[in-house]
Amino acid sequence: MGQRLVNHGRPLVLDEIQYAPELTSAIKRAVDRNRKPGLFFLSGSQQWWVMKGLSDSLAGRAVFLDLEVFSIGELATARFWLKAWLEKPGHPESGYRGDASLPLPERFWRGWMPETQILPIDLVQDYYRAYMRTYIERDARSFSAPQDLQSFGSFVRLVASLNAQEIQTSSLADSPARGSLFEALVAGEIRKAASLLGLQPILHHWRSVGGAEVDLVLEWNGTLYPIEMKLASNPSRRDTSGLAAFRVAHPSLTIAPGLVVCCCEKPFPITADTWAMPWDWVADDPDYAHLLQFQGRVV
Repeated sequence: MGQRLVNHGRPLVLDEIQYAPELTSAIKRAVDRNRKPGLFFLSGSQQWWVMKGLSDSLAGRAVFLDLEVFSIGELATARFWLKAWLEKPGHPESGYRGDASLPLPERFWRGWMPETQILPIDLVQDYYRAYMRTYIERDARSFSAPQDLQSFGSFVRLVASLNAQEIQTSSLADSPARGSLFEALVAGEIRKAASLLGLQPILHHWRSVGGAEVDLVLEWNGTLYPIEMKLASNPSRRDTSGLAAFRVAHPSLTIAPGLVVCCCEKPFPITADTWAMPWDWVADDPDYAHLLQFQGRVV
């Protein structure tokens, strides 16, 4: 197996590495002989830690990059609001705009996969059905070998529908609530935007014993940034109760002004320490557009 690697030049790209996991021990030996970065590029459609048959984990010899689905910043070729808010909380930057490329219901329907951005809308469902079938019949079998594929497919769909909710196994036999789709959409955009930052924030969820909660709390540069998501166009003070409870519960911590991410057209203050933020607030940025084109991720 190692001889195969010797017969190829460098850098060497190995796609779908999960189908040849035994190569990793040979890659380790090659890297130990020559520590120059960028000699091997491994890609695959499975997470590294669930791959079977890995002959070596390449610990200390590899950097792992997770390729997300498209983000709203990429589709709009613009910069998402997160970085500006982290750097100047309480002061929404000028020059931003809402991205009105798709109505919100259609955004829910299309999702963020590259192919669904250009398919006719009546074919989107067919695409996801084929995607699920491929995942269940090929990918899932390769790392878990479920005995009953039909039941496993039902389980996957049920778990996927529990977006932005705490998973309780007893609830998997009832119809899940649908109001969490918006929360999942916003949380996903924040996570994708956070992954692009040099100093990445840590994402938390907060819930008190009494039931008060904050959807997301970002820990960044010694400060906590509490964020709520509401599928509303005009959030009120009532929508900030979880943010207020969070401040009361942690008086000694450094907490930035809170955010209620929603469907409003422009940012506006709800209370003295809480702002409403449009979920799709982006700013045109030539440098960012150039970066996306360099990465080859613009539709």
